[in-house]
Amino acid sequence: MSLIKNVQETWKAWVPFMKGLAVGVIAGPIIFLWLGWGVTTSAMNGQVRASLVKSEAVICAARALMENKDAAKLEYGARSKLAEKWAVMPGQKAGTADSDVSYACATLLEETPAAS
Repeated sequence: MSLIKNVQETWKAWVPFMKGLAVGVIAGPIIFLWLGWGVTTSAMNGQVRASLVKSEAVICAARALMENKDAAKLEYGARSKLAEKWAVMPGQKAGTADSDVSYACATLLEETPAAS
C-alpha cells in the first residue's frame, strides 16, 4: 500500500509541471512565430528571391545603360523591351528573362537620370 501512496504523491507533485510543459509545448512555438522571432521557410525564400531580383535588376540596368545612355527618355514599351533584352543573365538561355527582373530593371531605367 505504501508503494501506491508513494506513486500517487509523486504524481500529484508532478502534475503542475506536466501541465506547464504541455502549455509551453503548444503555446511556445505559436508565440515565437507570432512575435516574429522565428524565420519561416516561406519568409526566407521570399527575402532571398527579392534580393536576387534586386541584384539582377541592377546588373540589367547597368548593361542596358551601356547600350542606351538615355533610357529614361524612352517610352514604356521601348524601355521594357530594352530591359527584357538585358534581363537575361549569363548562363541563361536567350529569351528566358525573369519577368520580375525585367520589371525591376525597367523601373530602374526609368528612375535613372538622363545622361548629359
